[in-house]
Amino acid sequence: MLKRLHMVEPVNKDIRDKLILIGGSAGISIAVFLSIRYILPLAAPFVLAFFLSVLLENKVTALADTAHGRLFRGNKTAAAIVIVTALTAAAAIVIGALGYFAISEIRGLISNYDYYCRMCDAHVLQACERMDGWLGLEIGRMYGMVCNGVDSLKESFDGGRMASAMGTSFAYASAAMKKMLLLAGAFFMLIISTVYMSRDMNSYRKWKKNTRFREEADVLWSALARLGNVYFKTQLIIICCTAVVCTTGLLIIGNPYAVVIGIAIGLLDALPFFGTGTVLIPWSIMAVLGGNVWHAAVLMTVYVITYFEREILEAKLMGKGLDISPVTMMAAIYIGLLVYGFWGFVLGPVSYCLIKGGIQLLKCHIERDKIINKKL
Repeated sequence: MLKRLHMVEPVNKDIRDKLILIGGSAGISIAVFLSIRYILPLAAPFVLAFFLSVLLENKVTALADTAHGRLFRGNKTAAAIVIVTALTAAAAIVIGALGYFAISEIRGLISNYDYYCRMCDAHVLQACERMDGWLGLEIGRMYGMVCNGVDSLKESFDGGRMASAMGTSFAYASAAMKKMLLLAGAFFMLIISTVYMSRDMNSYRKWKKNTRFREEADVLWSALARLGNVYFKTQLIIICCTAVVCTTGLLIIGNPYAVVIGIAIGLLDALPFFGTGTVLIPWSIMAVLGGNVWHAAVLMTVYVITYFEREILEAKLMGKGLDISPVTMMAAIYIGLLVYGFWGFVLGPVSYCLIKGGIQLLKCHIERDKIINKKL
């Protein structure tokens, strides 16, 4: 009888631990989702300012206390203001230059809209006639099918929607103006918060060291730090390199909108299930059908370069430092896009790392309780 009781008790504890793990994992997942979905948008400037402050902490300390001590006399606030102002100015110059080129290209596209429509129609006609010849069809059959498809698409678009869109254009403009003002206020709060957090980072580290939730803070912080230093840093480098390669290739073939298209392809390459081939391969096929083999060769060369560039940089920069398989990361990004929308490609991996860290911490607590109970 006693043996049976001793056998039943461990089994019951194992079942209890499993139920605690399942329930705790579900609770952690729900808490992470609700926090990112509803709390993060309100605290986004301060969260981003905290991460920027961590990156700038050593630079602020060095500027305030070392060779420039006579100038700042250990005043971290002044040192933080100088560094943040310099970085903001540099970012403004880069973004302004890219914006200038982008606006110039978009303005040229709008002013030459009719010309490009006629040119596109001529290329489509030429490609369709080539396909008619390859398939042995009557000349003009493929072009007629394409025109019918475009006309039906336009009819479905214009069926009463255009008038309603024009009627609500003022409401859209007002909403856009409000968002612009909110973004300006958030940017101002980001700059101010970064300055003060960079100054007070030592106090935050002391708080994390002495708080009762030190273990939880260490687990979550290490997960997010690894994600930022490995994954997002790698993706940012790859996006920049891809944009540069694509822009260079488009400049070689004389595309007047190389900067805008190159940056767009670089950003598209970061999304799951997409890549540079999503744009470059169909573009190359259309160039071949249009008889422009040189353009097709350059575009395919750009695609091959960007493909191997991503493979090499991901292997070299990311390696095994993230401890997340590519399939898992792809799933996290995909689910993040479904749950959070456009920013899901960032918030999806963040949510996964937070949930994973929380579950690992819960497992550690369960295993610790088992060891303590065995000793007792």
